[in-house]
Amino acid sequence: MLKDTRSKLVTLELDREETERVIRDLAAKNKQLVHDKQELEQQLDMAKNLADAAKRETARAIQAVELSDKEKSAIEVDWSRKLDKLVGEHEIKMREAERRLRDLDATWEAKEEATERSWVARMQEVEQHWEKRLRDGMMACERKFAEEATEWERRIRDTDTAWQAKVVELEQLWRNRLSDDQRLHDADRAQWEAQLLAQRTELEATWSARLDDTRRNLETTLAEVTARAAVDRETLEKKMALERAALENAIASERAALESTSATERAALERNTSKRLKEMEMAATRVVDEARTKWAEERAAAEEAWANRIADVEAKYRKKLEDLKRKAAARELDIDNQWKERLDDLTNKSLAERELIAASWNSRLAAAQEEAAARYRALQDELDAKVSTISSRLADMAGKEGRREMQRGELARQLEELQALHESETKRRTELERALRDAAAMFKAELYEKQAELDAAYREARSLRQHLAANNIIVPSPRRGRPKGTPTGDSSPKAPSMDAEGVALSPLPAGAYYTSGSGNSPQTGSVAPSETDAEVHALRAARAEYQRSITAAQDARNALLERTEVREPRSYSINGSPALNRQPRSEGRSTNSKAAKYISRMLVDDETSIAETQARREQAPTDPAFDAWRSRLSLRLTSALKKLEPSVR
Repeated sequence: MLKDTRSKLVTLELDREETERVIRDLAAKNKQLVHDKQELEQQLDMAKNLADAAKRETARAIQAVELSDKEKSAIEVDWSRKLDKLVGEHEIKMREAERRLRDLDATWEAKEEATERSWVARMQEVEQHWEKRLRDGMMACERKFAEEATEWERRIRDTDTAWQAKVVELEQLWRNRLSDDQRLHDADRAQWEAQLLAQRTELEATWSARLDDTRRNLETTLAEVTARAAVDRETLEKKMALERAALENAIASERAALESTSATERAALERNTSKRLKEMEMAATRVVDEARTKWAEERAAAEEAWANRIADVEAKYRKKLEDLKRKAAARELDIDNQWKERLDDLTNKSLAERELIAASWNSRLAAAQEEAAARYRALQDELDAKVSTISSRLADMAGKEGRREMQRGELARQLEELQALHESETKRRTELERALRDAAAMFKAELYEKQAELDAAYREARSLRQHLAANNIIVPSPRRGRPKGTPTGDSSPKAPSMDAEGVALSPLPAGAYYTSGSGNSPQTGSVAPSETDAEVHALRAARAEYQRSITAAQDARNALLERTEVREPRSYSINGSPALNRQPRSEGRSTNSKAAKYISRMLVDDETSIAETQARREQAPTDPAFDAWRSRLSLRLTSALKKLEPSVR
């Protein structure tokens, strides 16, 4: 019992030590788990910090986008202010131009009323002449407007391409950031999985080592128990051998005593005790047999008891070993299950947290992408609207600028044409003055010749009168306008008055145009006053028409300069220029003199050049606006002519 109790105590002590060792191992594992949990919490804190950093980066990006939106809005406000300022200035200029236009229209109507009789005959030709120039100007303006439109389209395309490139860069930047965050997330996940696998492998190795240690300890304990059982068996065998030896010694001593007793009594009782000896021998034999049988039985019982005890001990130890093994396996299984459950819980928790973090990041990323896409679409729509607005404004401004450029170009061309016209008119005036001087010189020479002929006729008449007076025939004086008291023989015909250019301004005296005598003198009758009067009137009309054309050209030039300062083409129409609507008229001119023929030839050449210009002008396309203006002007001229018809009649 003591041995059993000791063995039980030893077993319980071993179990207690094993339990304490397992408790220490579990405490160490718990500490390791706490440490791992702290590391996981630190990693989660790092992940949260990274998430917060990503949030801050997203907030900074959103702030940058908002700042860019504010800058865009400020730029738009600035441009709108500039446009409003330009529109206000343009409206002020337009009002000033309209005021000047009204003043100029009033002035022009006053001048038109004064000059419309002189340029009605040339209006159609001037209209055709300027139609060609207007068509050329319109074509040039259209080309320039097309070039400006192409330039603005190119600028808009470049701006759109630049904005698209910026949007693509932003998309690439956010895509790179997203890919970097995804790579970091995958790397962290792989690192966590590797750490979990390493920890699991380490735990498995630790538990396998611990199981091996436990198995070795149990085997050592079993060997010790087996050794103790062998020692106990040897001790029992030695004890049984000693008891057997003592029993044999006792039997031998009893036998020796009995033999000695029988020997001593044999002599005395040899006869009496032979039977008893035999009985005693038989009894001793029976005792020996009984003792042998009893020893054999006791030995068998002892051996059986020892075997049973050994079997019980072995069974007990086997049972304990099996129980310990089962307990160790169950505990190991429980510990494995606990660790597995903890690891599964931690893994599931980490996976759930990771999934939550990934879901939150994915949702945030999706929300950020949707918000960025919505903002991008809104920005794109706003940008498209602003670009379209700016494009429309730029198109309007380009149209206005094109119209202004067209008006400037038209006015510049008109100014150049007027300058060329002024130069040609100056050249023509110079040629006309030279022609008039030549014609005046020729006319003066002809007048002197005719005056010499008249003097010869007068002298002949005087001689005839003297001859008739000598014959007592009374003849009236041929000079009705001759002043009294002038001697006939000393008088000379009065020369016609000349201006600075040699053009006759006053008619000859009436007496110088008439001859007398009978109708028999053909020399005196051939000098008719109609030719001289016609030439004088033609020269007067040419000079007056020339002066009127020069005055009208000066007025048109001054009006054009005023309209050029205002830069308003509606205030001036070159078709209304009186300088181009006048042509020296040849009605009533005599074509007999050399000067008249020379002037007529110059005017015919001028009319031929104008007709050629008109023919070239008719080949060019017309402008509807100019046609409408021409029709309105024709209606006004027609109404003005209808108003003037009673006064002319």
